[in-house]
Amino acid sequence: MARGRAGGRGRGRGRGRGRGRGRGRGRGGRGGGGEDAPVVWDVPGIAQIDAALPDDENKNEEVQLIIYTRKSIRTDLFLKDAKVGEHVNAIIQDPERYIAELQTMIDRKVTLTFSVATKARILCACFITKQTATVEKLLAIPSFCSLAEVVKCVQLLDAPRKVRQLKRRLETLTKRKAEKPKSVKPKTLATLRTHIHNLSLELHSGSFSGAKQRRIRKWVSTIPKSQLEFFLLNYPTDSWRALADIIHVKRTDFQLPYFQRVCFGEKAPKNSLVSAAKDLNKQNLARLLKKFPDLCLCYSYIRKQCRDESDEKKRGDAKLDQLLGMGFTLHEAQEGIARNHDPNIEVIVEYIFTHQQQIRDAPHRAARPDDIPTKAKKILARQTPLETLIWWYHELRCPETETIIQDRLRSGESITDVNNAQANYGINYGKLMERILWFREKNIKFSADLLPHAEKYLQIIDMKPRDQLKVAVLGDASGSMEVAIKSATIIGSLLSVALRADLKFFSSESFTPPCIPRAAIEVVHVVEAVKARGGTSMAAALWPYYHQRIAVNLIVLVSDEGENEKYHGKWFHELFLAYKEEIAPDCQVFLVSFLQVGDEGTIKTRLNEAGIVAKQFRFDPNLPDTSKFDSLLGQVTLETSWFTERWEVMEHFCLRVFLCPQSILELIMEF
Repeated sequence: MARGRAGGRGRGRGRGRGRGRGRGRGRGGRGGGGEDAPVVWDVPGIAQIDAALPDDENKNEEVQLIIYTRKSIRTDLFLKDAKVGEHVNAIIQDPERYIAELQTMIDRKVTLTFSVATKARILCACFITKQTATVEKLLAIPSFCSLAEVVKCVQLLDAPRKVRQLKRRLETLTKRKAEKPKSVKPKTLATLRTHIHNLSLELHSGSFSGAKQRRIRKWVSTIPKSQLEFFLLNYPTDSWRALADIIHVKRTDFQLPYFQRVCFGEKAPKNSLVSAAKDLNKQNLARLLKKFPDLCLCYSYIRKQCRDESDEKKRGDAKLDQLLGMGFTLHEAQEGIARNHDPNIEVIVEYIFTHQQQIRDAPHRAARPDDIPTKAKKILARQTPLETLIWWYHELRCPETETIIQDRLRSGESITDVNNAQANYGINYGKLMERILWFREKNIKFSADLLPHAEKYLQIIDMKPRDQLKVAVLGDASGSMEVAIKSATIIGSLLSVALRADLKFFSSESFTPPCIPRAAIEVVHVVEAVKARGGTSMAAALWPYYHQRIAVNLIVLVSDEGENEKYHGKWFHELFLAYKEEIAPDCQVFLVSFLQVGDEGTIKTRLNEAGIVAKQFRFDPNLPDTSKFDSLLGQVTLETSWFTERWEVMEHFCLRVFLCPQSILELIMEF
């Protein structure tokens, strides 16, 4: 990231502070008036507004500029807590570079890991710099621009006006307090100053014009009626009220006529879905599903309404859901909970593993008291999106739903519905493979019908890396990984497919899987074949590459980082250092780690102490969320971008400038 100095004045048009048309700011400097107040650039890229400054001050003040490269845009803006002004500066410097990097992050699903604030700042910066096409694209991506991101963006755009408003109020109250000390509480002034300070951290040179407000209102008008009903049933309405207060939406801007009235405290009309759903229970569920078909899109609400709300029952249900999510049967989960009063889920899991025969022989308990009635299950199976049915099948399972789902799959229906924004959990290839394996274990007859869908996913995730890029995936199959072994093998296998990587598993020794997976059924075979066993030696998996002097560019280590054995007298970090020094100097390591909150990880700690920087992607070891595979794959592929970029530069100069043959280029890159 390079730095430079720049100054100057720009010209613009704007309104502000009662002066009518006048001079405004341009790139690289400051000017007068305009709708935005004068600014002092005292932090790189951040404009600090002070309404009391006269226009003639600081005309020749220099602005410190930061020159952003492709890498710094990615690392210093997208993957860090950069402010709006920094995003704006990067776009002004080179809009094509910024937008290209943003598109790369979207394509590789890395934006799924972005915070709400980061996505809102990106959208805000695109609004300010008039990147209209990009704004349209971002607003059309539900995972990037949900209500939370849009509301935050609107608040950022409105910040300069809000600061001016609050400063005027602060000035008025300060004068009043000077005249009548008891008329204004000190707490009131302190609150105002805090609010001003917080808003000032994100000030920028833009404004929230009428055109921007109309664009947000247009976005509001595209939200389907069924999704607005889902919002009213599941979420507080504070965010909608905040949005309405700033952009002045009208009732007619919503596809649900009564939506805004309900947001501001009125009751939903009688005979509406929202009104009827408030009284939903197991007894009237089937009738309401027939009367309001859109209610089938709200399964997350239905399952909450149909369960016992006692505190003890809710705690039991939370454990049951966790165990079912790990792949245990309902019988195994119920027996594990009933025989263990320990609140720790790890104790229950260990009990199930160590008492499998006793649990298998135990009489089956009655179905859950809050189970969805069979009549309602059949209606849901016909009308609920397939991804919802697959995700929650352990709650909806019955012979009728099994047959209906199989018929829908065989008819060619997609398991994902892009219009089903209510299914915000999103079923991707990681979660789909987890479900397929669970269905196969339970002999669910439509498990085979899901494999073609999984194959389509695998074609999507194949990143088609350059042949010259060499990646090795090392998967932990030691005894300590017993709870997360399936998730770890799924992730390891899928990374192997996406990156066309070599795949090895390890415990005390390294071993190869039955095949290097390149198809969905091969991933299934690998996952089913790999069992947790033995000790944990990460160095054992790296040893074949070191001993046989096989150079790779990236090593992806999927483990719980519980290294407890050396291999040939070396820990993993020691062998990796030797591997880099002797065989592959540019090799990097990426950690996919199953760790408890607060545990940095043994491998990462040792690598850091050895001076090796390693990125880490974390999973909960007790309840691994394989739906995060999208963002994991994106981050791993970003780690290989340095190789791709370097190869492209070398390719350009060797083949197009110096007219060298391809064989010479390959020799240069190998050297």
